[in-house]
Order: sequence, then C-alpha cells, then structure tokens
Amino acid sequence: MKTGLEFMKFIPRTGEQFFDLVEISQPEIIVEVGTWYGASIIGFLQAAKSIGLTPTAIAVDTWLGSVEHWTDREKGEWARSQLKLDNGEPNFITDFRSNVKSYGFESQVQIVRAPSQAGLAYLLQQKIFPSLIYIDGDHSYSAVKSDIALSMQFGNGKNSPLLAGDDWPWASVRRAVILSAVRYGQSVWVKNHMWIIGKRANLTSALISRGWTSVSELQFVALMLDLAAIRDLVKKLKRRIIRGRVDPVYSQLREFTSKWTKS
Repeated sequence: MKTGLEFMKFIPRTGEQFFDLVEISQPEIIVEVGTWYGASIIGFLQAAKSIGLTPTAIAVDTWLGSVEHWTDREKGEWARSQLKLDNGEPNFITDFRSNVKSYGFESQVQIVRAPSQAGLAYLLQQKIFPSLIYIDGDHSYSAVKSDIALSMQFGNGKNSPLLAGDDWPWASVRRAVILSAVRYGQSVWVKNHMWIIGKRANLTSALISRGWTSVSELQFVALMLDLAAIRDLVKKLKRRIIRGRVDPVYSQLREFTSKWTKS
C-alpha cells in the first residue's frame, strides 16, 4: 500500500523573500548550500527569470540526507522514505535533476556534490564570485557557523555576496547567525523564516522598504541566551560541580587502596 508521501507533488518555493534577495543582489551566480529536492534553488531561478535575469546556480549538497532523515525521528519531509534508499544508498538526487529539468533550468544549474565545507572551499579555490549565497544545509549550530565563516571569504575585492539563509526559528540557526554577526561586525535582518547577514551599502533602506526587520542588540543577547543554550550551560555546570566533589574523594580512595594493596 502506498503512503501519502509517494503522492506528494514537488512544488518550488515561492514568496516575497525570494524576489527580495534576487532584486537586491542582481545575481550572476547563486550558490546554495543544502539543495535537497531543489525547491529553493528553482524558486530563486524563477524569481530571477521574472525580472529578466539568467544567473548560474551552483548547488552544494551531498544528497545523502541529514541525521533527522536517517534516524527517522520525524515524519513528512523528515521521513527516511524521502531518501529514496536503494540497497542503503540515497537516490533522491535523481529527483532533484528531474525537477530542475522539468522547470527548464537544466542549463543554469551546476552541481557540487560534496559536504558544504569541501564544496565551498572548492568554489573559493576556483575563484567563484557569487552575488548571493543561500545557506540551508545542516542546521546544527556548528555547521551553520562554519558555513557562514566560509561564505564570508567570498568576494572579488569590491563586492561581497549577499549572505542569507533559511529556518530562522531553529534555535541552533539563530545562535550561529547571531554569533557570526557579532564576530564579523554585521547586521542581521529577518523576514518570516529567512535571515540575512549584511553590511552592504544601501542594504538597510532596500530591506526596510521590502518589510525586513532588523534584529536589535537586545535581541542579540536574548537569542544568544536561548533555552537550548541555557540548558547546555546548566548541564556543564552540574558536571563541573559533581566532578569537583567526586574527584577528590575518588583520589583519596584510590590512594588508600594503593597503600592497602602494598601493605
């Protein structure tokens, strides 16, 4: 019996944010980190096409799925069935290629099938200068922070790419974005689930006019100290307190045992 997932129809992502990012960056090259089935990258290309642009889109992804897919902790888009496993090997990249082709963007999309660190490092080595980098890969704090750090290295000495990403509601994403913004002296802007890190000329007025909200310094502090971070901090403090009390007792016991066995 077929499940509902097998009847799900692929639909490119749409929304004002896609048009905003394309209109502001006027991209010749778009780099997307984390492409999955291609909903976002096709959404960007459709937005670009609507204003007469034909950028090259570089998709950086392993097409191997995430931890959530492999552990099957969720259903829907996070279900293991989305991986299209064949003898243990994910094959949904064939669906991505098919989606790109069916929407007429096959000639504009290039694939870099690699983890984001390797893929972005490769593009840097090849002196690729994207106008827009969109981060939507591994959502863990360390991965998002690493993707942002590598993305900050792009630029041709004149213009840096517009750096944006998805899933702002994820606590791990917010923390990585906020701490990266502090590190690089950037501002953060949010609209629905999308975020932007930037310090480009005229970026402020362009974003305000399109309904993006600037994240205040007070929000920076609040978001850095979200519940997930506090829980982690409390766990670390508990471990230190326990070790501080247990270790001396353990050391004395070991010393006593050593003397007793020698006697």
